[in-house]
Amino acid sequence: MCLADPDVRIGFALSDIDGAKKEILEKATKDALEKANILCNAANVKLGQLLSIDYSWDEISFEAHDKFRMSDLSIGGEEASFDFEPDDIKASDTVEFTWEIK
Repeated sequence: MCLADPDVRIGFALSDIDGAKKEILEKATKDALEKANILCNAANVKLGQLLSIDYSWDEISFEAHDKFRMSDLSIGGEEASFDFEPDDIKASDTVEFTWEIK
């Protein structure tokens, strides 16, 4: 038992950050192409060649922290045990594609 009430901070991070970044970019590219085709079909025009890709290459953060107070970890003066499990990681990025319309 301790009169102090220390904070415990636990951080979770991805083990393969480069792989996650690549996956985000790949999914963004496929999503953009699919939506461009949908818009062109609805407008009764054809999607032409890709003219440009604008991407900033900013750093994406994948880290989250959870904060626990030691008093939250005890029940009736006895230490409680529990499992730490991170929330699903959410990440986003922005890329702009410009296509020719035929």
